[in-house]
Amino acid sequence: MTSQEAVEILLETFTWLGIGIGLLSFFLLIVMRAIDGPWVATSAVIIPGTDPVEARWMTLDGSLHSRVLDAHEGTDVGIDDAVDVYYCHRAPDRMRFGRRGHAERVLTLLTVLFGAIGAACFVGALVYAFAMG
Repeated sequence: MTSQEAVEILLETFTWLGIGIGLLSFFLLIVMRAIDGPWVATSAVIIPGTDPVEARWMTLDGSLHSRVLDAHEGTDVGIDDAVDVYYCHRAPDRMRFGRRGHAERVLTLLTVLFGAIGAACFVGALVYAFAMG
């Protein structure tokens, strides 16, 4: 096997792996977003007097919901009068501080990363094929 053949095999392998894993993670991301449903932005009031720090928010239909914050959430938020939060439209008792969840951010990163690797290797394979004639 020559070095030219080895480079071609590596570029093709990374092209297929990058595009394949990128498409798989994109599919999982779409499924996760469909299952998770829409999240609505609102303001929550942090209740500092309670021993576990509690957040209370109101949904669009006017119902009041609350949730005890985890230890790391209580330190991240502090004791502000109001903070921006997002609640699940399907289950208003679910609340988080970011528009996207941690798993969704990881899948987005994997989609972009592996898609970029696959695309870069595809372009590299084309350039290499034309350069080597």
